[in-house]
Amino acid sequence: MKSYRPVIWKPFPRNGIPDPMASWSEFDNYVQSLVRVGCIDNGKKIWWDIRPHPFFQTIEFRICDVPASMEDTLAIAALCQALVATLAWLHKRGMSTHVLPRKSISCRSATSACVIRSANCWTSSMT
Repeated sequence: MKSYRPVIWKPFPRNGIPDPMASWSEFDNYVQSLVRVGCIDNGKKIWWDIRPHPFFQTIEFRICDVPASMEDTLAIAALCQALVATLAWLHKRGMSTHVLPRKSISCRSATSACVIRSANCWTSSMT
């Protein structure tokens, strides 16, 4: 599941991994500011790996272009579904999870390396 696209688009703020946003209105304000300055004409021009859909108020997982097999596709879909179910469960109970800032997460798809840094862990996965 390698892709060179993230490397090409990395310098642009509307690509890759976004900074955490606390609310839908914060996301909408961000989109409107990009529209006002002429950077984009609508929120569909934000190509984050995971993003709120600007019109349907849903979450889009855009990180995978074309999985190599049906099994990979099903595994990715199950992972996304489990993530959303877990976050919905936490939200319903007034709970949350730790959110890492964008600078603490670095994915380099072209080299199949993903490094997650935080105060308590340093993980590196290379293929």
